[in-house]
Amino acid sequence: MQDWKKTAIKIDSTISEAFSVLKKTGTNIVLIVDDQDHLLGVVTDSDIRSGLLRGVTIDQSVNQIYNTSPITAHKNDDLSY
Repeated sequence: MQDWKKTAIKIDSTISEAFSVLKKTGTNIVLIVDDQDHLLGVVTDSDIRSGLLRGVTIDQSVNQIYNTSPITAHKNDDLSY
C-alpha cells in the first residue's frame, strides 16, 4: 500500500479537500486523523455523495459526514479465515 499519510487529513478539513485527496491518490477512502495521527474516522466517496444529498455543502467540515466507527485491524491481528 502507498504511504497512508497521503490519504490522511485533519478533522477541520473541508469535504472539498477530502474529495481532492480521493481524486489525487486514487484510493477509495480518506483517513481522518488528529494531531498525533490517531485515526478518528474515514470518509468515502459514498459518504460525500450522501452528505451532498442531505444538503451538506462541499465547503463544510468533514466532521459533518465522516464515519466515526470504521472497521479496523491491528497489524498483528490474525486475518486468516
